[in-house]
Amino acid sequence: MFNVVSLEHPTNPTLLFGDDGKPLEFETGPLAAAYCRTLLIKAQPRPKQDDSWRMREQSRFDDGTYKPVSWADETWWIHSEHRKNHFTHLSTAGVGFIAYTETPEKGSADVQNKIRPGRYLEKFFSDILTPNEIRDYATECALLTEQNELFFAKTEDEFEQVYLNGPDSCMAKDVEHFDCPQHPVRIYAAGDLELAYLKRDGDITARALVWGFQPSPWFAHAIKLANELRATGATNESIREALRAAEPKAEYFGPQDPVDIYFNIEAVNEAEQGNLTAVAGAMRELATVPTIRGAAVMPDACPAGTIPVGGVVAAENAIHPGFHSADICCSVAIAVLGNINPKALLDRAMEVTHFGVGGRQQRDQHMPSADVMKRAQENRFLQWHMQQLVSHFATQGDGNHFLFVGQMKSTGQKAIVTHHGSRSPGARLYKQGMEVAERYRAKHAPEVPKGAA
Repeated sequence: MFNVVSLEHPTNPTLLFGDDGKPLEFETGPLAAAYCRTLLIKAQPRPKQDDSWRMREQSRFDDGTYKPVSWADETWWIHSEHRKNHFTHLSTAGVGFIAYTETPEKGSADVQNKIRPGRYLEKFFSDILTPNEIRDYATECALLTEQNELFFAKTEDEFEQVYLNGPDSCMAKDVEHFDCPQHPVRIYAAGDLELAYLKRDGDITARALVWGFQPSPWFAHAIKLANELRATGATNESIREALRAAEPKAEYFGPQDPVDIYFNIEAVNEAEQGNLTAVAGAMRELATVPTIRGAAVMPDACPAGTIPVGGVVAAENAIHPGFHSADICCSVAIAVLGNINPKALLDRAMEVTHFGVGGRQQRDQHMPSADVMKRAQENRFLQWHMQQLVSHFATQGDGNHFLFVGQMKSTGQKAIVTHHGSRSPGARLYKQGMEVAERYRAKHAPEVPKGAA
């Protein structure tokens, strides 16, 4: 069996689809070649390779079936070929495991390999990660799959309760078991140690005496530093002080005093006042987000999700996907085209544009420029949606989107006004961007509303 690919951009052959939304398919190469000669674009037959599994795997991330691994935002992973081919995710079939697609053949068969996080990193990344880094990443990933919560006991009572209610050991006995007036573990709470413990579904599942540092990839450096200082004869206290000085300080952003909001709108009746009150409440909440430097409300304002329609904010050094919504770049544009026949202009416009739900069928598709395709292929979010990028290119959409031909009052020249958006690629980009933004919000600004991540 043979498929057909477009060679409009030779470095990025694109599979062509039929009217039924499925890849074009022919029983022999000559039949596929004959079809290619009927096309207005450069195309070529290729032996059939079922890559639809890649779209299936990516869709599982999109709909939340797959959860990303703990190192999903690390640079070494983002630029790795294994990320593009393995679709590595937290296993849905085993606590403490991750899963990945080992080969295209297994991808087509919908078979994923289940493996421990540390074993996976040793197998594929031992050339760029140290053993300590692998251990730390694996530990973080295991915590995600086991859905444990991490706590630290600091007082004598907390130490005793964690030992009495946690895993069994020689010290997990009632005070009557020991020949002393108080539980011996209370001595651990003298001030130089903390007791880290994990809870899952209300039960304490693990514990360990620690110096109170939060687990993170910097532990590889911390352990090396502690061992070097220990070798010089340093005391525990001096080692702790050195580690505190070396510990990366996580940025935390709390709510700010609200910035001023300029209201370019007035209510003239009770209904409009209710609308304005709802809009003002939403904008005042956004005005406390620590990246916002200015805010305004336009005359067309009405409540709508995180930011009202007609709400405008200026953010410093931050991208807030929720402020854009799924229809990224939804906008109105005008092209002034001179003194030409308006009917001919409208007829020509309707020949090349596309209205309605979904994208274009294969016979009507327009290829984006080579530069656009290259940049999309290199984008960590868009590279999985190349087919949608092609099929939705040069489309208007539906709903309140339009194409209008009119005449300029000022000059008499004819113009086209269009209302359009980013279509399916934009919606997919928005969803992935919100997932990344939410991870950062939860870590660095937990008091910021989720929609404003």
